[in-house]
Amino acid sequence: MRTGARLTLYGLGLVVAFGSAFGVAGAVVPESAVADWTGGTETGGHDGVSHPQGP
Repeated sequence: MRTGARLTLYGLGLVVAFGSAFGVAGAVVPESAVADWTGGTETGGHDGVSHPQGP
C-alpha cells in the first residue's frame, strides 16, 4: 500500500474515532456536568485584582 493512501486512511480513522467520541459524549454526559465544568472557569481568573505600579 502506498504511503499517501496509508496516511489518508489513518486521517480518516482519526476523524471517525474523534467524531464518534464527541457524539457519544454528547449523548452520555449530563448537561449539569457541562454547566459545572464551564462555570468553574469563569471564576478562576485574575479579574478585579489590583497590582501596585512601579516607581
